[in-house]
Amino acid sequence: MNTIFSPAAPPTENKASLHKLDDVGSEIKQEVLSLVGGLKNIETLHKLQKMIGDPQAAMTELSRMITGDPIMTAKILRVANSPYYGMEKKLNSISHAIMIIGLANLKSIIYSEGILKALNEKTFHRDPTMQTLWKHATYTAICASYLGYLFGGLNQGTLFTLGILHDIGKFLMMKLPPRTPHGSAAAGMYSSNWTIKEEEDTFGINHALVGRLALQHWGLSALMVETVSRHHAPGYLALDKLGMDHEAVQYLMVLFLADQAACLFAAGASSGMDSGDTPLEGLHPSYHDLVDRKKLQQLLLDRSLFGQIREAEAIAQASM
Repeated sequence: MNTIFSPAAPPTENKASLHKLDDVGSEIKQEVLSLVGGLKNIETLHKLQKMIGDPQAAMTELSRMITGDPIMTAKILRVANSPYYGMEKKLNSISHAIMIIGLANLKSIIYSEGILKALNEKTFHRDPTMQTLWKHATYTAICASYLGYLFGGLNQGTLFTLGILHDIGKFLMMKLPPRTPHGSAAAGMYSSNWTIKEEEDTFGINHALVGRLALQHWGLSALMVETVSRHHAPGYLALDKLGMDHEAVQYLMVLFLADQAACLFAAGASSGMDSGDTPLEGLHPSYHDLVDRKKLQQLLLDRSLFGQIREAEAIAQASM
């Protein structure tokens, strides 16, 4: 809390020098768009997420859609039958398995399979960077769902999706070759610990803008596009320079705070990142009055949040 709400605007290594797509060279943008345009199966991901976010969606219909994907079906059954849930008899019903693991964990599994399939990513289980990025995305999604209670009327499904997708640009950058004379890494050598400056020095673009290009191409809402592409902005950009409406700022604030909380949870996990690898970002003072600090602290210390994080960790291990 002291770091995030420091009275002075702290310097941040995640301050972007490239704020708009107009700042990025046309050749680099075209290379990113070419990569994004070659991705498949995004439509299925949209359909599943829309159904999960619909409280009226019938469990049988959701089960039918999932069973259309044998890999996803097998993963969900494997998770439900893992020692974490301690089922006495082996589950073979996908409907029963969904009820056991819960919708939050189901969404995480669906996004994991959907994104990895869309990225044509076959080395996930052997790639520590990919696993670290996904763990952080999952933690951020869970934290965003909880921290949404800081403000009234925010959609939890939208917050979960923002958390999952906020670093989608990092997944894509792992497939990009370095584009600048200062680039010191080969394609596929992207590090999850790089700062935005290191990304820009190496690729001529940062993960927030790569994410913007991807989400625009996939036809996601303006709220999703703007929030994902600016999720580091509250650390260094004054509120009056943001140019977002009141509701969008609330979504952005929740995502920013969830991103920081996820770093702490990952650092505290037994197999997680070192806290020194991902330092917290301070919040620009112009945003401080928007947040009820007492309520934020209560939400972060909620036992159910800790339980959901632990469950997500167990499920990640079970689904490998």
